[in-house]
Amino acid sequence: MDEFTLDEGHASKLLKAVPVYFYHSRDDDTVPFTHLALHREKFPHAIVREFDGRGHQFNNDLSEVAADIQSL
Repeated sequence: MDEFTLDEGHASKLLKAVPVYFYHSRDDDTVPFTHLALHREKFPHAIVREFDGRGHQFNNDLSEVAADIQSL
């Protein structure tokens, strides 16, 4: 998993004008839901969307992601 590890200070390298979104379902069996708190800490300006009962792939329903993209 080292290839997915971000270096220290990675959040500060992002452009502040570019929104960052995190989407996570509480019943994700691949990525623990506790990881969302870690991302929130590192990316305090991120917009976070939490789901219940959507699993790792959000039950193949990305309507919230699409709505967020359309709103940009």
